[in-house]
Amino acid sequence: MKLIKVEDGLIEDENYFLKAPIGDFLGDFLCTRTADTFNLTSGYIERNFPHDEYVIIVEKEPIALDEDDSYKFYTRKGNQMAGLIEEKEEGRPAATHWKLIRHKGFIQGYRSDDGIVWVNKGGGEAEELTRLQGFSIKGSKELKIKSYRVYRNPYIRLYNLEQGTKAILYDNVGSKIIERAADEDDLIEIYLENPLIGKIKIYDKDGFFLKETPLMELKYGDTFFSYPYDIEFYYKGILLDYRAKKLNTRHEIVVMKNASTSETYTDLKLTVVHDTVDDIKISLDDTVYYDELIVPTIEPSEQKDIYIKIVKNSNHPSYGIRSFAIEIDEGRS
Repeated sequence: MKLIKVEDGLIEDENYFLKAPIGDFLGDFLCTRTADTFNLTSGYIERNFPHDEYVIIVEKEPIALDEDDSYKFYTRKGNQMAGLIEEKEEGRPAATHWKLIRHKGFIQGYRSDDGIVWVNKGGGEAEELTRLQGFSIKGSKELKIKSYRVYRNPYIRLYNLEQGTKAILYDNVGSKIIERAADEDDLIEIYLENPLIGKIKIYDKDGFFLKETPLMELKYGDTFFSYPYDIEFYYKGILLDYRAKKLNTRHEIVVMKNASTSETYTDLKLTVVHDTVDDIKISLDDTVYYDELIVPTIEPSEQKDIYIKIVKNSNHPSYGIRSFAIEIDEGRS
């Protein structure tokens, strides 16, 4: 089996407030920006925020506030607002990180002094607070944002695992963090406190070891799918994954590799999946091309060339984006 990452948890480019044109923002605000920080000097600033579920992580400078100072980090729709308020708090340092989670109609706010240990500051039901997201300040202390990231949801999700299958998450030094089992939908959800470098070990419902991933970056919202085939594809020597890769020409070779050192796979069906007016086909011999083809056998560590040909539709002469994928499935019975 092989765990394939099919969705990245980060759902937009990092540091929107540092990089987006000022004209994209709403509000009554004064601000400055450097290469490393977004600085809100006065007022409030908001952005359009189309996400229904999310984890927003903000890293800021921990500036000590006076009695008349406050910061707000929130989402809102109309007069409804939910989020965090930071004010002067005797005996407690200013937060270095904020976190806002909305999941299944509920929103929770967290603060942290180190970005590792989080304190839940409360929350509640928030069905419609997903249209605008913003920050506001009161007083004379600038809010200096160093990092801003938006993730898909607070879980790592593993699909296509038989009910009762167990997944154990370990950190980069081998310490066990959490264990979860697949539910009736063949899904494992692992709640993350923080993004981390870690690995996942998979055991069947009887406790027998199945698979261990390499150490990798794991983020809120990362989604994986379990495949029974340890097959990899390479283009120009680069391993292909869930991220789109541009082909240099409309006639190319992708290398299919059996990454297993023990399993021989037979009658694997490769199918081109696309939504385009162009004709995209594949071949094993660069002579006869198909929408789908059968690979009769591929031995452990063996490689095979898969030829790809994109034929332009003459009725649509534009050179638009052509997105497609090659799916692997069982072939003939």
